[in-house]
Amino acid sequence: MKNVLTAFMLSSMLVWSGSAMAIPVTFDFTDGDGSWYTDSYNFTGDDHFSIVTATAFPEIDSRNLYLGPRGLGVFGGNDYSQGENFQVDGWGIDESIIFSFAQEVTFLSINFEDISPNDNFVFTCNGNSIFDIDIPLAHSTGHTHYFTGETWVSDTFEVGAINYDDDFYISSITVDVANAPVPEPTTMLLFGTGFLGLIAYNRRRFTKEG
Repeated sequence: MKNVLTAFMLSSMLVWSGSAMAIPVTFDFTDGDGSWYTDSYNFTGDDHFSIVTATAFPEIDSRNLYLGPRGLGVFGGNDYSQGENFQVDGWGIDESIIFSFAQEVTFLSINFEDISPNDNFVFTCNGNSIFDIDIPLAHSTGHTHYFTGETWVSDTFEVGAINYDDDFYISSITVDVANAPVPEPTTMLLFGTGFLGLIAYNRRRFTKEG
């Protein structure tokens, strides 16, 4: 019976040592009430588990994170006098939002709202930046930009505006989160059936020997 238990433990290790699964998780930022009293805020993804911290940048001029019904923006103390409308914008001070995770994730897409003609954004990951990424005008429906061609993996990402006429809200982002390996149901069924068969075989063997 000892040999059977040893075989069971080895088989368990093999079954559970599969590669981790990547699960797309979307963070929706459109539940805000129009407040701007904090420079950062935590959001939970649609998996009800993953958390991202959004932080307004730069940390000067009392700039805070704007939480509105159309998404995230950046608001500063002097913005009213400068015609600021709570968006992430590049007028005067290049504003951005930093997204921080507890573990490394793969950045898949970002959705923008309140887009104007000629809006662009800058994306930064691991110190590498892509400048002047165009946001096609999509009226009130917003636009989703998908990151294809390159894999962006990190625990921190930054999305901002750098040009004078760039301004927008960030309504959602989607990332791939690595999850614990989970065996397929058929694999577990075969594994369980085999283990029960081993127990039955040893019972018969011990009965005959007795």
